[in-house]
Amino acid sequence: GEAAAAEARAAAAAAAKAAAKAAAAVTAKRLKPAVEWTAYVTRDAVARNVTAWVREKVRALLGEDEPSLVEFVGDALASNPAAAAALAALLEPMLGDETGPFVDELWRVLARETTTRPDASDEAAHPSNATDA
Repeated sequence: GEAAAAEARAAAAAAAKAAAKAAAAVTAKRLKPAVEWTAYVTRDAVARNVTAWVREKVRALLGEDEPSLVEFVGDALASNPAAAAALAALLEPMLGDETGPFVDELWRVLARETTTRPDASDEAAHPSNATDA
C-alpha cells in the first residue's frame, strides 16, 4: 500500500538523481575547450555576450523568456565557474535531454568569448573609447 508507494517514489527519485549525476559526469568529460575564467569575471563584454547567448538559447529551448533561469546560469558561472558538472546537474530538471548539449555549447561560447583579444569588440563598437585621453 502506502509503504510500497513511498518506496517506489524514493527509488524513482534515487534513479533520477543517479541519472543526472551520470549525465553531468559525461558532460564534464566532454568539456574540452579551455575557458579563461579571469576574462569572464573581469571583462564586462564577455559576460554580456555569454548572457545574451544564454538568453537566446533558453528562449529557443523553452519557447519563452525565462529571466530567472538566465540569471541562475550567470550567477552559477560567476560563483563557481569551473563547475560545469554541477551546473549540468542543476539544469537537468529544467532542460531535460537538452542539458548536455546546452552545457557543451555554453562552454564553447565561453571558450571563444574568453580567449579572443580583450576589448576588440568594445573598440569596434565604441571607437572613441580607444582614443580618449
